[in-house]
Amino acid sequence: MAESAEFLPDPGWYLEELVSTLVIARDCGRLLERWLVTAELPLDELLVELNVDGPWQRFRSPGRGPVSALGPAGGEGVAADAHGAEITADDWPPAPNGRRVVSVRLPRPLLPAESHAFDLTLRVPRSRAFTRHVVVPPVACRRLELRVHFGRPGAPAAVSRVDGAAGARAARTPVDRAGDVAATFTDLRPGRAYGVAW
Repeated sequence: MAESAEFLPDPGWYLEELVSTLVIARDCGRLLERWLVTAELPLDELLVELNVDGPWQRFRSPGRGPVSALGPAGGEGVAADAHGAEITADDWPPAPNGRRVVSVRLPRPLLPAESHAFDLTLRVPRSRAFTRHVVVPPVACRRLELRVHFGRPGAPAAVSRVDGAAGARAARTPVDRAGDVAATFTDLRPGRAYGVAW
């Protein structure tokens, strides 16, 4: 895992907290996220990039680079939903690199220092092989809580923690008897990878 060569800093907002949960089931996987964003400049809409094959994800704001043709979610049963915000455009199918762009409009514009929480859900066919759950924020992120639910059958005994270095794996973290693993990170550096791999 390497740092993104397309890293684009965005001084207009930051992540106060992100709770990202990957649920791996027999028929499909689900990525459940709770975002708490804080505006540094007036903020109305965000572009969210999700890597369906990871999931590997990056976040940026509109106008910060090319966006491919927009269309409705579909194909292979992959669908994205938002609560507490509105998905206004969904770039599906994703580019060959696996990235998928979703434009999220907030219920009301945020003024500087205002925060808003919203939820995103992405369903992914089980035909995709999951080998990691990693977040690479290109904006400041104060706290990341990352979870993976494997379920009991087929869960690994432990996972490697990916702790901010380009592709470097740190200490092993055990998977509990329910088939869950959790990792918490604070003061994440933009453009670095944080998460778990197995």
